[in-house]
Amino acid sequence: MRYRFLAFAATFFPALIARPASAVDADAATQIRSGMIAPAYPVPYEPATSAQIEAVLDRVLAYLETASPVRIVDRDTGQPVADLAHLPAHPAFAPAAFLLTSYEWGVTYSGMLHAAAATGDPRYRAYVDERFNAIAAVAAHLQQQAEPSADLPRRERVLALAAVLHPQTLDDSGSMAAAMIEASRAGIRPDQLRPRIDGYLAWVRTASIA
Repeated sequence: MRYRFLAFAATFFPALIARPASAVDADAATQIRSGMIAPAYPVPYEPATSAQIEAVLDRVLAYLETASPVRIVDRDTGQPVADLAHLPAHPAFAPAAFLLTSYEWGVTYSGMLHAAAATGDPRYRAYVDERFNAIAAVAAHLQQQAEPSADLPRRERVLALAAVLHPQTLDDSGSMAAAMIEASRAGIRPDQLRPRIDGYLAWVRTASIA
């Protein structure tokens, strides 16, 4: 509709300014309403080739690898944590350009899995695997520790995975649960992800009833 309107505006507005509305003939009005006027694009749009699509996907992946890295820190000291097998009492994800457990990133993980299936490129699967491994490991560890403080600012609570352990939003929970289910079905850490999926879905059911 937007393009039809633009074509209409470019074609008929000058004429309407120059003469009264009564001068617009019935045939032109019929064409406007039926959408028969072809849009005049200054640049031709052609279907993208497979190579062009893969080139764009490569750029997206390269950007997200740097903008959404997996970096764990000790929340008490700020020191980086190199080994997921030896986590401090209060681990958290270091701030980055994007939050790894938000609605948008649930969609991103699903998209990466679809890209891996469509292209056969293992890098997209590896992107999901690395982040879900870290999320699952940190969340399992935190379940055995003291609860994240409710006094923390929202972003810090998200980085400390409070939103994973104690979901509060349907958007984040539904998106992340769906992505984890897709990952599990693709063979990515199903045993690790199952507690997280169950936790999300239990909260979604409760929130939906409420």
